[in-house]
Amino acid sequence: MIKEGHKNIDIQHTMNVPRHTITRIKNGTICCRIEEKINIKYMTKEEVNLSKRKIQSDEIINVIEKYINNWKPKQILDYLIEERKKNDTPNTITIDIVKNIKRNMKNSQKIIYESEVSVERYKYYTELINKYTETS
Repeated sequence: MIKEGHKNIDIQHTMNVPRHTITRIKNGTICCRIEEKINIKYMTKEEVNLSKRKIQSDEIINVIEKYINNWKPKQILDYLIEERKKNDTPNTITIDIVKNIKRNMKNSQKIIYESEVSVERYKYYTELINKYTETS
C-alpha cells in the first residue's frame, strides 16, 4: 500500500495499526526480517542548527558588532543585503534572523559553534558576546 502511494491514514484504517507505525515503516525504522534495515545517521543539535542556518558566521559577527555600536535591526539588515549584493550572494537574510541573534545573545544562547570557525575567530566572537553583555 505504501508503494502504491496510499496515505498513512488510509493504511491505518485498512490495516488497523497506529499511524506512527506506518511512518516508521516508510522511514525504514521498522522492517521485515527479510529486509535490510536502513541505517539512519542522526544529526546532533549543532549539525541540525548549522544545516538550517541562512546566515554565515562572519555575517553573525558583523551583526553582533553592529548591535554593540547601537545599530537598529533594519539598519543591520540593509547593511547585510548590500554586502551580499557586492559579493553576488543571494539574499536569504530576514529581519527576524537579525532580531533572533540579539535575542539569543540576551538569553546567553550560543550563536556560533567552535567547530565552524577558527580558534582565533571563535575567541573574537566570545569577546564580542562579553562586550555586548557588559554594555546591555
